[in-house]
Amino acid sequence: MRIIQHFKFLLLTFVLASSALQIYAQTFSRIEADFSIKEKDIAGNKILTIGHVYFDKNIRKIVLDISFPNKIIIVASDSLVYIIKDDSLVNTSPATVPIDFTVYNLCLNNTLEFYGLKETPYKLEELEKDSDLIITTWDLPDDETAGKLMLSQKDKKLTGMINFDSEGIILSKYFFENYTNIDGVEFPAKMIQYMFVLDKKTIKVTTHRNIKINEMGNNYFYDYPVPSGR
Repeated sequence: MRIIQHFKFLLLTFVLASSALQIYAQTFSRIEADFSIKEKDIAGNKILTIGHVYFDKNIRKIVLDISFPNKIIIVASDSLVYIIKDDSLVNTSPATVPIDFTVYNLCLNNTLEFYGLKETPYKLEELEKDSDLIITTWDLPDDETAGKLMLSQKDKKLTGMINFDSEGIILSKYFFENYTNIDGVEFPAKMIQYMFVLDKKTIKVTTHRNIKINEMGNNYFYDYPVPSGR
């Protein structure tokens, strides 16, 4: 399902100085929002997906309660993605993106600015300024199969990311727009993704609305149970 691929694809606040990091982690742990995904695939087909997303970084599940075009639940973990329909498990597939590098987790940990790369083996290779943008290039040393990543920031917010393969060919582009501050969490309400395959591209525009931080209700959805099945 195309929606699975989308999630290949987020705080400042009430912190006591004596134990800032510990309280910070405890304070910002949940995010939920309405979302819509407008997609145009390689063949030019237009697809619209609408639903509600729940994420608790301590539970480490992204739960998508999709209402259109079909009523399904998608549960994404670090290793697997589950599709649930009518309380039955209908599909299981490998996850393509670790939870740590989803926009939801990065925003809750206040590490979206550099896409969490400072906490990885990636090394900063180049930094330059272009008008009001800061552009950085990141490389993974001693791994000839990994491509570089190029990031752009404005006002300490991630605005764009380009993913290259090992030969310098662009695989994907991401743009992060319409940042909104929710209780101290800066979240890009609009994300645009371009994927390039065989000289063709797909486009996805993801929009979030009614974003809530640390919502204490809806515990069932935050830890949605995956039924046994195939």
